Amino acid sequence: MAGDEAPRLGRKNEDIAAQVKALPRELAAVNVERVIEATEGFTGADMKRLIDDAKGLYAFDRAEAAPIREAHAYFIEAAAAVRDNKQRYELAESAAQARPRAATLPGFFFGHPSIPDDN
Repeated sequence: MAGDEAPRLGRKNEDIAAQVKALPRELAAVNVERVIEATEGFTGADMKRLIDDAKGLYAFDRAEAAPIREAHAYFIEAAAAVRDNKQRYELAESAAQARPRAATLPGFFFGHPSIPDDN
């Protein structure tokens, strides 16, 4: 592990641990180290989405009276969904960048013709 990577992982571990502590007891029992391993490359926004999705999956199981799974299962399922969404976004972004752009016509600004100055 590189020297500057250890503090970064320590901060990530602390951030996730703090967020997990506020979750329902069943979810707060998750092994934070395993969550970090499953979320390599995730941004802070991705991690927020992960936690929100894990809470949603847990709430759905409770609402449907489904058996409550291990905390790790909710986080792994949420991580897979976040990763899939990131890939879809990257594909859409690539496709948008590959599309030809419309040429800007002289004298037009934000789609409105410019008004000539009479002076």
